[in-house]
Amino acid sequence: MNCEARYSYYGFVVDGDYCQLTNCISKDSSSHGFYIKQPFAVLTNCQSYSDAGCGFRVAAYNASLTGCSVISSGVQSIYIKHSTDGTKNGYTLISGCIIYGSSNYGIDSYASNVSIVNNILRNCAYGISFATSGTAQNITCINNQIINTVMNYPIIVKNTKRGIISNNYINWCGTQSSTAINLTVCENISVTGNVIQGKAGYYPRFGIKEFTSGNYNFIVFNKGIDISTLTTIIGTNSKVNFTGIDNWNWDV
Repeated sequence: MNCEARYSYYGFVVDGDYCQLTNCISKDSSSHGFYIKQPFAVLTNCQSYSDAGCGFRVAAYNASLTGCSVISSGVQSIYIKHSTDGTKNGYTLISGCIIYGSSNYGIDSYASNVSIVNNILRNCAYGISFATSGTAQNITCINNQIINTVMNYPIIVKNTKRGIISNNYINWCGTQSSTAINLTVCENISVTGNVIQGKAGYYPRFGIKEFTSGNYNFIVFNKGIDISTLTTIIGTNSKVNFTGIDNWNWDV
């Protein structure tokens, strides 16, 4: 399917199982650009441009967005909200997407079994979030590039059990009191191989911070450049050192 929708309420609505959209463009809709209501949707190379709502609203499991882009969304660029029960067979994959200029989160997820990999986010108010209300399980956030988020939290993970935050690059994000990777009430989250570059030592103030009752999180082999404090651990039983090698905080 190759389609374009302009000045509609929704650009495109996926309201049936097993749908595929390819090379579709939604522009200037008064609500969401793409609204996925039913499971097993595959969207490839689709674009949301200046839609007033979410660029992509994912309200059903087993959805895949690959190579899509969002430019100047009114709220969250990609908003995922379906089951938070990690035992259910429902998954969401966001891969290879480009997000520019969101006035809220670039990718905002309130679901379990979500993988966010190989995406580029630039000039968004916030970056990537998991379960900022409710709970979630089984999340991955790998190889994403997040540049110049203008508010706090390039990556924030709350109320989540079992996850991987790995090999992400965060540059010039947040404010003087913000945290690049924030874990709040999380368990068994692995935070490894991330590179966090600040701006002249001012922001973000903290590279990785574990807030409020974190437990058994594994935070090693991360790099901070011009970050005043790379890691701050408050929870219990979390691992910060491994075989004698701590996180690296380089000033260059």
